[in-house]
Amino acid sequence: MSFPSISLQRHLYSLTVGSAAGATVGLVGWGGAQIIIPAMAWSHPNYAGLSQLAATGVSLTSLSVSTLSSGWEYWREGNVNVPLAAVIGASSTLSALWGTRLAQRLSGPALALVFDGLSVFMIPTHYWIQCRAEERKSPSSAAGQSSLGMSSSATSSKERAQSAITAGADTCAEPVSASRKSCTPDRPTLFGIPTTIAGAPILQHVMFGALSGVVSALMGVGGLPLTVSYITEAARLEHHLVQGTAICAVVPAVTMSALSRMSVVPPMTAMVVSVGAATGGYIGAKGALYLTEDTLRHLYMGSLVIFGGRAVFGAGKNIFRVLSRK
Repeated sequence: MSFPSISLQRHLYSLTVGSAAGATVGLVGWGGAQIIIPAMAWSHPNYAGLSQLAATGVSLTSLSVSTLSSGWEYWREGNVNVPLAAVIGASSTLSALWGTRLAQRLSGPALALVFDGLSVFMIPTHYWIQCRAEERKSPSSAAGQSSLGMSSSATSSKERAQSAITAGADTCAEPVSASRKSCTPDRPTLFGIPTTIAGAPILQHVMFGALSGVVSALMGVGGLPLTVSYITEAARLEHHLVQGTAICAVVPAVTMSALSRMSVVPPMTAMVVSVGAATGGYIGAKGALYLTEDTLRHLYMGSLVIFGGRAVFGAGKNIFRVLSRK
């Protein structure tokens, strides 16, 4: 019995990793980097064995594709606040350039420590924010969602988005169009120019985008959970809209960070992982749009527990390794 060549094994492995990561991003809104980076940095010569910097580069390259494919599906179904995504995306793109330059000066172990250390700190925070969001849902709002048909998994995402507009879920006065969940709220203006988006100051969104760009570049991730948590607290939108907006918001910064690391990325590996990520991202987003808000939020919270446990374990190993060398 003959086995596939090492090259074919590596490509099949990369395709599988990319597909799993893309599907995770599309379904729960994050987690792609938590799958790709350790899988690509796995020290098995037949499958990966990349350096930490190269693994993060492959992660960013494939995530730029998976967020684009899944973000397109969320947007097509009307679950993206386009102005909010554009403001966060623009500011995070500029700051990601500085964060990428800083990451290139750090060693592999230092990057791994940053990745796991920040994950350990942020993941419990993300979980707490989702718990707060659940507590804010009163029985009356849950009943309202049921009457709008949001409790049925068979309800289409466009119908759910339109129902949320009618119910005023995004605190807007009137929608721009019947098919989009973007609207023109009655909000403060300065010289006739609106100063808020989704109920929060535009300057606040810009400052968050700048912070998110640096953090995501250092960690080699898209910054999706950070963006999901921010939008959940700042805008307090329905979770499908939060997730779709967050995915679209990180596309520019992730793409910029990926392009800046192309010199250390194995092109064939990145291409195979990206093909899998694009396919998985579309399928994951398609599935997420048919889930109820509560189910989608619980899946997201469950992913925080799973990936958070891995981050704690990884951080502990890195800290022990660093201390043992001294």
